[in-house]
Amino acid sequence: MITGIVINEVNAKVVRRQPIESFETKIQVQGASFTENAIAVGFRWDVLYAPNISYLSMEGVVSLAEAPERIQQVMAQWQKEGSIPPEMVQELTNGINHYCTLNSALVVRPLDLLPPIHVPIVGTQPAKQ
Repeated sequence: MITGIVINEVNAKVVRRQPIESFETKIQVQGASFTENAIAVGFRWDVLYAPNISYLSMEGVVSLAEAPERIQQVMAQWQKEGSIPPEMVQELTNGINHYCTLNSALVVRPLDLLPPIHVPIVGTQPAKQ
């Protein structure tokens, strides 16, 4: 279970001013450390605005609380394979993406960029007669 997310570094830059066609979000795990009751996972969250218009990156740490037995399992997998279990990846990815997406709205505003938020498009249908 995620108990906290801390952003340690933010970097954003406008390379050139032109309409944004799309953006892509990437998350990279940058290491993990383990204690008896917790796991700390370093991450980097990047947004690339296309076509090569600007970028935003945030680096930080996610803290997770787990049972000691579970921590031992995750640590063994990390040391052996350099990966974490898929169900934990899902929790981390969703937590990081949610946290960074919300905070990115504040970061990109002074740069006059759109926040990297995927807003659903709602369609309409003609009324049935």
